[in-house]
Amino acid sequence: MRTQNFFGEVFQKQKWGWFLFGRHSFVSLVLFLLIFSGSSVFAKDLKGDSSQLNVSYYFDSREYNTLNIQASTRKLPLDIFFWGFVDIHSDQNKNSDRFDLTRYFIEYRFIRPIGFGIDGLDWEMEYNDFNGSDNSVVRFGVTYKHSLPFLGGSKSWLQWRVHPYETDGSGSQISVIYSLWLAKGIYVSGFADLNLEEDAPDRWVVEPQLNFILNETFDLILEGRINETEEASSSLDGYGAALGVKVKF
Repeated sequence: MRTQNFFGEVFQKQKWGWFLFGRHSFVSLVLFLLIFSGSSVFAKDLKGDSSQLNVSYYFDSREYNTLNIQASTRKLPLDIFFWGFVDIHSDQNKNSDRFDLTRYFIEYRFIRPIGFGIDGLDWEMEYNDFNGSDNSVVRFGVTYKHSLPFLGGSKSWLQWRVHPYETDGSGSQISVIYSLWLAKGIYVSGFADLNLEEDAPDRWVVEPQLNFILNETFDLILEGRINETEEASSSLDGYGAALGVKVKF
């Protein structure tokens, strides 16, 4: 009955209805197009002409769960690459309610090559939003992605990102994203974001993942979680670890 109560609340609450069918309906549309695109969903290299759709479920050490939906495609016009995800969490430190998903975080990016003969150098627009009022922000900047051939050939890479402008006027962001292959079927991936605030302390958000590929459909994931933005909240603990399973469609 808990699951029925959750989905009933999802479609009855105005905030969630707006989230699913209002300004964020573009995310749902992209996911729909990815499912029915008929193309391979397994990206093999930095520039593979492919789409991906992954769904992951995590159990966090802080007694809450996370449902993650991640999608990407290179099929947009003007050579634009789309990548994005939605995290839906339950409340922290409520083990009895850890299956009641009540919080969300959204991030999606539109990326386009800059050109000038520099492979891997791109423009990027990033959108973030999470539950609560006035929490959305759009960032603009550049990224540079390159392979690390000494670690698994073209499978291993780093992507450096700089977002000097944010629409909320609160600061800027620098970050690195990575995928490092350790052995066949085992790799480390994740990101480290440093949010440079003008009127508050700078804050890190870091999530390294140890990934074990079980087969073409399932991965097992061990994830570390550091979020100094959450840590600054009196109701949230910003440090934890999570065990999850990823389903690759």
